[in-house]
Amino acid sequence: MMSLPAGEPPAGPWRTAPLAELLDVLEQVAGTPTGRPRVVAVDGRGASGKSTLAERLHRAVPASAVVHTDDVAWHHSFFDWTDLLAGGVLEPVRRGEAVSYRPPGWVARERPGAVAVPAGLDLVVVEGVGAGRRELEGLLDAVV
Repeated sequence: MMSLPAGEPPAGPWRTAPLAELLDVLEQVAGTPTGRPRVVAVDGRGASGKSTLAERLHRAVPASAVVHTDDVAWHHSFFDWTDLLAGGVLEPVRRGEAVSYRPPGWVARERPGAVAVPAGLDLVVVEGVGAGRRELEGLLDAVV
């Protein structure tokens, strides 16, 4: 049985589960959208395993991509990046479109590359602190 570190508020009930079981639950909760990928947010505190879980989901679903909120919010406000993620990534993904998004911080600081999500995927995982925030509710199919 796992336990929370000292000082953490009570949580539960919860248990560890195999990744295949989580994928089954996500499919039940999120359904199978037509013409677009399932969009799942992995949210939680810093150092809680969000990136690790997102990477495991990505490896388990070959036609998938991971979007890191840290990339979207890079050199932007710690909290006021919801519109960037929604307009730059999630809305086009939900329309079944490919994404190549350069957030304002990337442009201003000449960071190369883009937040990229190809079209035709089965799953897009958005991971990071605040990835499952209420303002994104209509753009996410499930939150872990």
